[in-house]
Amino acid sequence: MHVEHQRQDGFDWYVVTFRSTTGCIAVLELAAHMSGDGHYSTVDMMSSDGLLRVEEFTQLTHYDTAPWGDLKKPDSKEFDGDHIWRTEPLLKRGGIWQTFGYSGEFERFREAIQGTRPPEATVREAAWGMHVMDRLLEGAQQ
Repeated sequence: MHVEHQRQDGFDWYVVTFRSTTGCIAVLELAAHMSGDGHYSTVDMMSSDGLLRVEEFTQLTHYDTAPWGDLKKPDSKEFDGDHIWRTEPLLKRGGIWQTFGYSGEFERFREAIQGTRPPEATVREAAWGMHVMDRLLEGAQQ
């Protein structure tokens, strides 16, 4: 993981890049001055399967990849088109506090512990997320 931090006009800007052990690359861009009444987030993850983009936690897009032109061979993967999944109707409209609050997460966590739904992440994945946040905090304090 690599964190770039810039402070300009009293605002903090971040670009965080990640590389997985399999070579996948993810990019996260954020700024501390974004309005709590709006939604301003995009996460891109690039791999040999193409680009996976999560926008505003309301849309997931997979941009497929396949060889073309002189790189295309008879046994090459065929381009299957891009795929878009909208999740917005499942989320509340409104500011960040209503849309991205933790009440839904707590409810899903409780249900997973009670065994009424499968867990969404392993303890290892959750710990990784906490390490990411620690690195962001360290970058902001420099």
